[in-house]
Amino acid sequence: MNDKRKHPTVGKRVGGWLYVHRSALSRLPEEIGRKVRDAESVSQATDWNVVKIRSEAVGLLTYADFDEHPFPALLHSASVELTAGTTKSIDYSTRENPPILHRKELLLLPEDPRIPRFAALTRAAEGHGLFSEPTKIGTKKAWSDKIDAAGLVLDGHALRERGAQTRTVHRFKTAIQRSGLSQPINLMLRFGMADRSTSIFDYGCGRGSDVGILRENGYQVFGWDPVHAPDGERRKADIVNLGFVLNVIEDPHERLETLKAAWSFARNGIVVSVMSAGKTDTTKLQPYGDGFLSGWDTFQKYFTQDELRRLLSEVTGEPPVNFAPGIVAAFRDKDLEQRVLFRRKSRSVALGMNVSIPPRTHIPQTKKSRPVIRDVLREELEELWRLVIELGRSPGPEEMPDDLVAAISGKGFRVEAAVSESLAAFGDETTLEAAAAARREDLLVHFAVGLFPGAVKYGELPISIRRDVRAFFGSHANVLSQARSVLTEIGNVNTLIDAAVKASSDVVGSLSEDGTFYMSMDSERSLPVPLRIMIGCAEILDKSFMTSDFLIVDLKTRYIKGIRCDDISRPIPKIVEEFHVHLGKAASSRKYPRDKALYLKSKYLPASEEKRDLQLKIDENLRKTGLVDENGKGPSHSQLSIIFSQSHSN
Repeated sequence: MNDKRKHPTVGKRVGGWLYVHRSALSRLPEEIGRKVRDAESVSQATDWNVVKIRSEAVGLLTYADFDEHPFPALLHSASVELTAGTTKSIDYSTRENPPILHRKELLLLPEDPRIPRFAALTRAAEGHGLFSEPTKIGTKKAWSDKIDAAGLVLDGHALRERGAQTRTVHRFKTAIQRSGLSQPINLMLRFGMADRSTSIFDYGCGRGSDVGILRENGYQVFGWDPVHAPDGERRKADIVNLGFVLNVIEDPHERLETLKAAWSFARNGIVVSVMSAGKTDTTKLQPYGDGFLSGWDTFQKYFTQDELRRLLSEVTGEPPVNFAPGIVAAFRDKDLEQRVLFRRKSRSVALGMNVSIPPRTHIPQTKKSRPVIRDVLREELEELWRLVIELGRSPGPEEMPDDLVAAISGKGFRVEAAVSESLAAFGDETTLEAAAAARREDLLVHFAVGLFPGAVKYGELPISIRRDVRAFFGSHANVLSQARSVLTEIGNVNTLIDAAVKASSDVVGSLSEDGTFYMSMDSERSLPVPLRIMIGCAEILDKSFMTSDFLIVDLKTRYIKGIRCDDISRPIPKIVEEFHVHLGKAASSRKYPRDKALYLKSKYLPASEEKRDLQLKIDENLRKTGLVDENGKGPSHSQLSIIFSQSHSN
């Protein structure tokens, strides 16, 4: 008998008995299933919902309202001795104090959607010490007395303090229909966490917008939602997306159990997104638990980045990777994690995504080219060209998406021939040189930041990065040597000033006369290498630093201030958080201004920002009126609102 047959993967054991819900029988070894069928035949019991098994003894148990009652009472039991072929039946339905069932979640299949709700109740009961005397809580009256003595009441599958505020929360009302992909899915694809060869499980998919759009574009995706898609698949996938689910769950225990359930389905990694604290005005919302209720009885919990990171780390045991404010990822696959970390800050990846493809009629034809391959593989050649720009070199077959390789081979062409044809069709020396230079810089930044104290260390590099190292540096030793040199250079003020002068001349940010550099965090990839390394090191010292919207860099002291605002689309946004990082001291701290405005926003904006010219005019008017000085100092955010309202009334 193999291990699986000896040790069932479902059920809970109590006093030598294995308890399993009827819905989980399919996962039990055939030998146990046969015993249950034999017990049914002997006892003629049919309406049972829980079975208990020990050797040749089987108990078929009927509990009242298993799904809806938090601690169901036993109504009937049929105890069968298979060897003797005898049955003993007991009716508990008329008893005032019947046995009850605890820890229902342990009886179910691991993928059962009821588990988070049931497990959250168990966690809450444990937290209140209700299970401290397990031999004295097995009956309805004893359990009710225990709950009452603790000053608690049952509210569905939740324990509340007696007299506490309770409301019915309508979670399903928060689901929205989107016309495009959500930000978490967009980032997942942009950072290379998933492609068309990757299976994706959208856990809590709402109305299914992401699932539908991804499926239409050839992705292997499926979704489940307790209200909008209750019959959706719940099974393992390479990547799980838990998008804006945790923030609508009012029970902290259920939040944690929901995240545990979603993580259990992830083979390689998970992306978790929530509503971010500081981005929404909550003054008109009603406080409820650790969040707020809206006027239409929906709940919202607004997470700080640190809260979200702690929750993900607690459940997964993995170091979270920031994607954006309110969006983090965790990885079982460490090769994938390294690739994502590299792509997240890569300039060459951005080039590949933004590369322009000539119209079909403008593709140059050469004497040696075969027009047929360009006709048949038009889309594949375009995708290959984008990959070439992203890598700054020709890709190997193992670096290409599986579906791309399959498409090329399926149309009767060799992958190597397709790569050559793509270079001939779209390639030009200037573009390729720029792509190679960007990739080389990306690698230097990646390895230099990895040498900074506190950076995560990996045992082995992914195949694609090993190929990069050989192509651009010759060996791992060479890239590490150069990375050490550039990491050391950020201690040289002149090096940093030169980098800032270049960035300022490229209008990526602006440099003041006193050696202070201002920039938007969105411009990070466009910076010279020394400044990119500084920002990468700052994120090591403060894991949430990259959620900043704007940066102020004191080049002389290597001090960086990150600024996070409530709404950066406003000409004068409100500052909700400041990150202070001193690279020279390897120290960091936080501040949470209550009423501070960000003035002269144009100093931070790159030339590519569409509204930069308008912002320049607004900032100039602020200076002319004397409301704001040249250093960006002015009235508080609330005072500014009063000044504006008074000026409009006049």
